[in-house]
Amino acid sequence: MAVSAIWGLNARRQMRFRRTIAAPGLVEVDEGAVRFFAARALGGEIGLRDLVEVRLLVLSGRSHWRLKSADGQALLIPVDSAGAEQLANAFATLPGVDMGRFSAALQWNGPSVQTVWTRPERARLT
Repeated sequence: MAVSAIWGLNARRQMRFRRTIAAPGLVEVDEGAVRFFAARALGGEIGLRDLVEVRLLVLSGRSHWRLKSADGQALLIPVDSAGAEQLANAFATLPGVDMGRFSAALQWNGPSVQTVWTRPERARLT
């Protein structure tokens, strides 16, 4: 029963990542990298190993994930773009992650910028 409860909680948290597709662009998570393809917006790619910070921010009334790499590059991904639900599994692999913070951030109506994950110092050395 405990395993079922944990599995159910995880499924519930991942459901919050599912949105009606309303933003341009396509998210792809493959081989340890997050890619965002967009015709009218800046796209790009960041490896999960290179991530040092994930923020949720609101720009022009639309929520975006802001992924920042160790070398300072940032990738903005609208939470309601096609394939964005794949980010739940990608974020779950990050060291020291609390998926509850990601789920709560998606429901939050407070400040327009929230840092939901930062890479622990120990993990930066490896």
